[in-house]
Amino acid sequence: MLKLNTTQLDALWNDGEAERTDMKKRRDYYRGLHAITKRREEYVDGRPKTNRVVNWSKFAVELYVGALTSIPYQVSRVKPDDDTNNGPEIYSKVRDNNNLSAQDVENLRNSLVSGFGIGLHEFVDGVIYVTTQDPIEWLLIYDEGGILVGAIRRTTITAGQIHDGAPLDQDIQIMYFYNEEGRFTYRQTAGMAAWTPTEEPFLRHFYDGVPVEVWTVNANQESIITDDIIDLIDEYDEIYSACGDDIRNDVDALLVIVGVDRGWLLQPSDADSTMTNAAAVRQSRVLPLSEGSSAEFLTKQISIERVVSHLVRTREHIHTAFGVPDIETIVGAVGSTSGIALKLKFFSMMNRSTSIINYLKAGMRGRIDLLNATNGRLSGDKIEEVQINIQFSLPVNRLEEWQNIEKLKDVVTHRKQLELLSDIDDPEAELEAFEQERQNNKTPEELALEQEAAIDKAARQLTPGLQKILDGLGDGAVERLATTGLKGAS
Repeated sequence: MLKLNTTQLDALWNDGEAERTDMKKRRDYYRGLHAITKRREEYVDGRPKTNRVVNWSKFAVELYVGALTSIPYQVSRVKPDDDTNNGPEIYSKVRDNNNLSAQDVENLRNSLVSGFGIGLHEFVDGVIYVTTQDPIEWLLIYDEGGILVGAIRRTTITAGQIHDGAPLDQDIQIMYFYNEEGRFTYRQTAGMAAWTPTEEPFLRHFYDGVPVEVWTVNANQESIITDDIIDLIDEYDEIYSACGDDIRNDVDALLVIVGVDRGWLLQPSDADSTMTNAAAVRQSRVLPLSEGSSAEFLTKQISIERVVSHLVRTREHIHTAFGVPDIETIVGAVGSTSGIALKLKFFSMMNRSTSIINYLKAGMRGRIDLLNATNGRLSGDKIEEVQINIQFSLPVNRLEEWQNIEKLKDVVTHRKQLELLSDIDDPEAELEAFEQERQNNKTPEELALEQEAAIDKAARQLTPGLQKILDGLGDGAVERLATTGLKGAS
């Protein structure tokens, strides 16, 4: 079991400063705080340079988040018919009580941006609590075998906030250290170097491990916002901003006037003495010129094609590096783009998501292990022999689906057609509703004809059997008459 004092905890935390700085950089790019937004550069004439950003990082991250969490993670039985296995029901209860579906969204987002996500497990007054944490507040400690043996969390509580039932008059920092045994809590007042134990310095737990679920999307717990992508984004921001400045320069270009006295431009206007002749020219858009004088705008010619080509190529490289499609190449054509074409657009993203799903399942297994540690002690019930289902939601050309499904009419059953439609979640219920609606919409004449047809069909089905029964009854009646002597009496 890992045991550390505050000096050792401080040393470990300080060693992780470089990783937290790197994490903050990638989080900034996700939030739109790029390198160009921090610069304060000017052109030679003193005008500030424009700092525009296009947030490709957020676009790519949210595309993955939407595709992988639009259908909540599911836990189901390995053997569907095993009614004695209540593992899925146990998990569903915890999921609903803690809103884990929403936490799964945030944990995936943290993993994609920061490199990993954290879910903290606590057991208070007989209730299981699971909460998503901010990764930048955490340091995970692994042994040489890659096993999580400890975790440090540091958070700052600012003056004015409530802590231990009273408002703080100055900032304090709280440090938690988790190991296999429990949680150790320390406090540090702003400006003080020493850490002191809190009133409840140690809280034992029974998780048989560090009570945190760790989420990631790759083996190295790295953000998908890599250095090469950041360089491409910086390049795009630079060219995009400069292009905007160039357009503004063309619109508000310098006017070169030849043959006009500069002093006249600065003199008061005859029409309005409150403004100079230069201001009057700007307002009236009229410049009187004597013979031999001239005026023209001073502009710088650039190759628009080269700028556009560079922006397009950089944009393509960014999407390729993220492994996501450029939606602008699909939007506007979705109604006519075939399902195969859409799938090809998302092929790279689907391949990467397959790998991501495997790591997400590992996070789910870690969560289930922690839940079992608690439930096992409470009731003995555990979430066992279950499979985890995480799906990648591919955009569907629904118009194409509905048009093509008509071709299966008289080829497959109505139920099968409903099963093939992505919009239909429960084909059986949809079929029943369709039949009920069809019955409700029939006219009295149609119902009467349908009833007559049903009676006629029933009669045809009953006639052979009924005749056989009557024949049997007739033969039996004759035999009984002979036996009783009634036949002779007649």
